[in-house]
Amino acid sequence: MNSRKVTRVLLLFLAGFALQAGPSAWAQGVVRGTVTDSDSGLPLIGATIQLEGTLEGTVTNTDGRFSLPVTAFPSTLRVRHIGYRSRSVFLQRAPRSDVSIQLDPDPVQLGELVVSGEDPGVGIMRQVLEAKAAWRDSVSTSYAEVYTRFMLYREFDLVQVEESIGSSWWKARDSVREVVRARRLKPDRRERFLYQRPLPVPNFYDDDVVLEGTSFRSPLHPQALSAYVFRLTEQRSRDGRVIHDIAFSPSSVSMAGFVGTLAVEDSTFDVLSITARPTVDRIGPPPVLERTVRMEQRFVRRGGAMLPLFFAAEGWVRFGRAGVDYPRARYRQVSGLSLHATEVPPQDSLFASTRIQRDDPAVEAGAWLFDWNPGMIPLSEEEAEDIRTMREDRSVAAFFRPEGMLAQYAAIPVSEIRQLPPEIGVPDPEWLKPWVWFNRVDGWHIGLRPLIPLTRSVTFRPALAFDEAPDRFSWSNTLEWAPPGRLSANAGVERVSAISGVGSRYDRFLAGLATYAGYDDYFDYYDRARRWGTLGVRLGGVTLEAGASHEEHRSLSKEDDYEGWLRKNVQRENPPIDEGTLAAATVRLRAGDVEMKRPGLSAYADLVAEGAQRDLAGSDFGFGRWQGAVSVRIPTLMRRRAIPAFLRLDVVAGGGSEGVPVQRRGVLDVATGPVAQAVAFRSRRDARVVARRWLAVFWEHDFGSALAERMGFGETNLGIVVFGAHGTAWHGETTRRDEVGLAWSKPFNLPFRINLASRLNTFEPLVTVEYYGLVGKLFGR
Repeated sequence: MNSRKVTRVLLLFLAGFALQAGPSAWAQGVVRGTVTDSDSGLPLIGATIQLEGTLEGTVTNTDGRFSLPVTAFPSTLRVRHIGYRSRSVFLQRAPRSDVSIQLDPDPVQLGELVVSGEDPGVGIMRQVLEAKAAWRDSVSTSYAEVYTRFMLYREFDLVQVEESIGSSWWKARDSVREVVRARRLKPDRRERFLYQRPLPVPNFYDDDVVLEGTSFRSPLHPQALSAYVFRLTEQRSRDGRVIHDIAFSPSSVSMAGFVGTLAVEDSTFDVLSITARPTVDRIGPPPVLERTVRMEQRFVRRGGAMLPLFFAAEGWVRFGRAGVDYPRARYRQVSGLSLHATEVPPQDSLFASTRIQRDDPAVEAGAWLFDWNPGMIPLSEEEAEDIRTMREDRSVAAFFRPEGMLAQYAAIPVSEIRQLPPEIGVPDPEWLKPWVWFNRVDGWHIGLRPLIPLTRSVTFRPALAFDEAPDRFSWSNTLEWAPPGRLSANAGVERVSAISGVGSRYDRFLAGLATYAGYDDYFDYYDRARRWGTLGVRLGGVTLEAGASHEEHRSLSKEDDYEGWLRKNVQRENPPIDEGTLAAATVRLRAGDVEMKRPGLSAYADLVAEGAQRDLAGSDFGFGRWQGAVSVRIPTLMRRRAIPAFLRLDVVAGGGSEGVPVQRRGVLDVATGPVAQAVAFRSRRDARVVARRWLAVFWEHDFGSALAERMGFGETNLGIVVFGAHGTAWHGETTRRDEVGLAWSKPFNLPFRINLASRLNTFEPLVTVEYYGLVGKLFGR
């Protein structure tokens, strides 16, 4: 590490020591004051106040007021604002009252601007990009302390104020990461509003700016001259230097970019400030219907680089779904950055993932940091009045009550319980976890499966349910160990009706609803008494598990004669299985992103191998089998969006020896009644295929709103999905299935899609409904 890096690291260390020492050890006073226009007396919004000789500074609020801790006197404040002459204010000692600072206007005298051919703004921006490239070659990282105040409103009624102090790290080609080290709320509710949270402070000097998961091309991108239209609109002055105001807008209507203005200093071609509004109004997934935000950012030169000094955002969010309306949520955010430093190495873990903002493990204990922070911005008179009249006796959900004809039936959650970081204490138990399904052997299976954390790393999951048709109890007990690090383990015992066949992704509750309605029971079942244990190791994005199980398998007969609620249907008998004792060893390999939500290309693989030796540990079976599933998600259109158009491929395959019992063979899924799912044949709802060997490919292209936007209609509820499936199963005879289909995804912002699918060899269309995460949200699965 060279001497310059050592100096900056030492500076940060001393700043951190100052924070820990508290105001009594370092701060000699807090300078408060107002900056106004000397001619009109009007407050100057966004004036920068810098403590000369230090890295500390702040900006004025909408009333022209500022607050700046000063560590030692005498000191000098340097006050700047575009269009005014800068002023230095010498302070011999801590002032006993507010400081009044007046700035003189600095009119610019320019000749008449004649535009012919290329707009002058284009030439200025060309030099701005060259200046950026010059200092970016020598600066690879930066650091700043950041203070943020976020005010959430229901229309014009203040709901909550959230303040935070954290660290902002920037790294070339990796954008920004923010660590929140302290947070305080007023009122101190445990609720968190779901559809708008404080924005991590972006850096518009970056090539791309990420907002709510969507990547927007910055007007300072190296290719900005082809991506944007620039136009010189006005010229001002500061300290005798010309400041160019340049308007910009995307050159393509489909590009995720910004509309706004830049203030550029003529001699250095530094961007002093930027105002920007995204061109995409619907940022984020449903149930967000529309989101708009206007942002402002100011920059300061530190260590040869242009770094953010101030950030403000103001906007609103409209959310809901068909038949359910909610009051509009409005918000206002201000963030001040101070203690800048460049070429300070960040923690490697910060940029190991794409997560932009995270909480420090000790965030709940960091309230003392608010006693001293140079980036804090005082409340305006309007904000102070809003806080004074805020109702603190209402919950967040009470402010945003649903309205409309379906408000009682299709309401969506508005808030969630704010969880403490997992490193702080033991999480609370979750007792009301339903364990419910319906089928022809159990009737209604009704019980609970709570989640009980015993320590930070150990979780106990007991389960008990009553099966009403055979008049018996089912039960399960699982102990899970998942400490920080690479190792994990789980073990358990259970006695329950299990599903015959392996690899099905259907949820038993959803399939049971179709059975209760009168459709054919989708699964076959057997009685399983099982003991098992598994040990896992994580190596980067790969998890390897080895396990052993000892199971008793017995056939079950149909016990429930219920013939259906919506339609009359006598259910078929439950077929017998290969009964006996199974002692088996299993190896499982998982790799990739299981949620398939990372930006760009994402993939996930799940491979399982199982073997049993006859007479070993009392096993009545001897066989070897394997199965695997690989999923790939490839963004295709609108790739910068939080949810771009994408192509998804799923390949499932498996095989085994002659001795594989029927209850351990693989399956190719079909629709169950009116309900379908991903990785299943949606054109059929006859019996699923159970086979000893199988191979199938499922594909779909989700266009989202891309087609509508490309045709100039903007974002709509017209989500189009084209899909298909092709598979073969070998089980004494060969079964081949091929299909194609079309789907309407998330109609009217509702969490499902409507499929129309047909076999390729004959046109027999079948309409099914596919729900997105409904069961997981209801039952925590």
